[in-house]
Parts: sequence; structure tokens; C-alpha cells
Amino acid sequence: MPSLGDLLDKPEDLAIINNMFAIRIQLWDSVVLAPQDQQLWDSVKSQVPRWSLFQRIQLNDEQKQARKEAEYQVEQEFEGLSAGSDTESSE
Repeated sequence: MPSLGDLLDKPEDLAIINNMFAIRIQLWDSVVLAPQDQQLWDSVKSQVPRWSLFQRIQLNDEQKQARKEAEYQVEQEFEGLSAGSDTESSE
């Protein structure tokens, strides 16, 4: 994966990488991919088949639990930030 600096210089590459992570989440959730997402997945995989993104397509129970906990923590952080900005704007 390119460095963050290189990605900021190439927003189209950053968009592709973000899409790839979103597609992997869909796969984790057993979602059937839309044709354009499947095409992107296949295209990128053919170019960089050893990219670690392609190494964990299915999660075991322990990984599913860790994902659930991580997502919950992120939600709590965003809710805290949102509550803080609501308090500040009402002052």
C-alpha cells in the first residue's frame, strides 16, 4: 500500500483503497457484491494478490467479536464528540 503522503497526492487511489476496505466489510457481512464492486475487487486482486487486505476474507468467532467491540468503541467516541459539540454550540 502506498504511503499516506502519496495517497494524498492521488485522491483517486485513496478512493479505490477506501472502496476496497468497504467491500471487504461487505464480504465479512456475507453481502453479495454489486457487479461493479466485484469487478473492482477482482481487478485490484489481480494487480496485488498478496495485499494483506485479501488475506482475511472470512472472520472466525473471535475476530467477529473483536470487530463488534471495536465498532462499538468507535460509535461511543463519535457519540461523545457529537455530544460535546452539541453542548458547545448551545452555550
